[in-house]
Amino acid sequence: MMPMHPVALGSQSKSSSHHSFLHQRRHSFRDITTSRIHQQQRIPLLHHSAKSPPPLLHKSSVARWKTQPSRHPGVHEAIFFADQPVTGNLGFCGYMLTIMSTIFLLLTAPISVFFCIKIVKEYERAVIFRLGRLIPGGARGPGLFFINPCIDNFRIVDLRVLTFDVQPQEILSRDAVTVAVDVVVYFRISNATISVTNVEDSSRSTKLLAQTTLRNVLGTKTLAEMLSDREQISLQIQETLDEATYPWQ
Repeated sequence: MMPMHPVALGSQSKSSSHHSFLHQRRHSFRDITTSRIHQQQRIPLLHHSAKSPPPLLHKSSVARWKTQPSRHPGVHEAIFFADQPVTGNLGFCGYMLTIMSTIFLLLTAPISVFFCIKIVKEYERAVIFRLGRLIPGGARGPGLFFINPCIDNFRIVDLRVLTFDVQPQEILSRDAVTVAVDVVVYFRISNATISVTNVEDSSRSTKLLAQTTLRNVLGTKTLAEMLSDREQISLQIQETLDEATYPWQ
């Protein structure tokens, strides 16, 4: 049987929209990542030559392009990350449904008012979809906001710092020593729209990313490096997490 050595690591990673923190006892640090989920967040994956520019984007979208070398010489991968989802018009049928539902709400007033008025708290935001399309203007709240209950649906996003325990991870270090790591993940969402449209479940994704990142990073270190180079390991985790959570922060 190989000896098991408990190790506590810490890292802190800052991002523009989505913040997550890992904490082991008194060491707070934030987490999120994986190459597997990172690949799923590329929307879409395009190839173009190193000299040719990326394709034109929809003028109503705010996006970022990131290029990286590919396996083929002279070819770079252009990865598109949508900062704000592209929202088009509803079309003729959509506008007709909107008009009909509005007339219905007016005819059933004031009873319909109770179904149209919604309230979100100070630490919450509401992301509204109309006929499946994101309503322009970003998330609503805090306070009162109105919806058309016939054609609208919405999701409430909590912006407070959330926490969950990560199950103890037994990681085999580079020098064949089994290391037991027990951590707690703290994270906070600051862009409600991106967290809803770019990832299915931010809490579950954060948990999976935290587990995989720890395994990937600590698996390349020896036990002595884990104990002595804690700050360097934290910076490495930070860089990995920032890159992986880039599309849905």
